[in-house]
Amino acid sequence: TGYECQIRAFEVQTPMTSMIFNSFYEISFFTETKKQLLLSYKSQTLEFANIFLSWTINSYFIKNTRNVEVFLTISSKSYVKLVEKYIHNAEDIRYISEKFYSSGSSAKILLTYLKGNSIRKRIKKDIIEVEKGII
Repeated sequence: TGYECQIRAFEVQTPMTSMIFNSFYEISFFTETKKQLLLSYKSQTLEFANIFLSWTINSYFIKNTRNVEVFLTISSKSYVKLVEKYIHNAEDIRYISEKFYSSGSSAKILLTYLKGNSIRKRIKKDIIEVEKGII
């Protein structure tokens, strides 16, 4: 549409870690309320325990926090360029989904945090290039 705004991409079963996220929100003050609200959606198949775990893991990247939701905040123009880059490259999509997506046990989530550094570096490079207008 040509409308420009800021996009906040939220991690969903794909840990960002501090390499990718550039903004966060401390949710410690209402963590329990948020947990209860999420758990009220009985039809969802998503493992909410993984979301709860990510809130805690994310807090290790940011001093003086206990539970944190992290985001990649980026202009809509840059976000569209990133999405187009990955949509038009099936190999990138396959690589990301095989190496970087996590679901299931807490152990699997922790492993995804550890094993995804190569793809995070690649995504970070792409974010920098798109924001500089190289891509």
